[in-house]
Amino acid sequence: MRFALIIVILLVMSACSQPANPYEENMRMGKDALISGNYEEAYRYFEISLIERPQDSDAKILIEQAKSHIDENEMLKHIKEYWVDIDPLLQKYKGMAEKYRKYDKLDLTHQNKTNLAYINGISNDLKSVEEKYDEISGIIKLHEKLKSSISTLINYLEKDGVLVREVLKDAAIQELDDYNTELMKMIR
Repeated sequence: MRFALIIVILLVMSACSQPANPYEENMRMGKDALISGNYEEAYRYFEISLIERPQDSDAKILIEQAKSHIDENEMLKHIKEYWVDIDPLLQKYKGMAEKYRKYDKLDLTHQNKTNLAYINGISNDLKSVEEKYDEISGIIKLHEKLKSSISTLINYLEKDGVLVREVLKDAAIQELDDYNTELMKMIR
């Protein structure tokens, strides 16, 4: 009797120690990682699950979900880096744009050469920021709006005649406002 009890206990213990189905174990671990926000880890588990069952639609959906979160986090990281790089230049440019906003109908022809050199300097600094982010389409699209605004202001400074300059100034300020709106949407 005692011997039979020992055999039953050993059989129960050996059944408990058998490894779980690798597919199910990886799916469970992947879901846990996804829920806790460990998207890279989740991606790896779902990838292993797909090795076990290459046609499994659940694993395919979950790996895409993990990848989407990874991409989103990567984009947010790039946007934050862009913000750090662009903010000093943006502050300089906003200061110049505000200056022209205040002097609505005042002819600043005598200051244009100095201002043109200043804004051209900002434009050149923007090129180095652009090179850093040239592979990230969302940021480059946004960056193009800022470059457009600066180009318009450069045109403003190069033109003669108050009316032409006023139209260009208003366009530059509007483009800057559009840029700021888009940037704030991306940051939030």
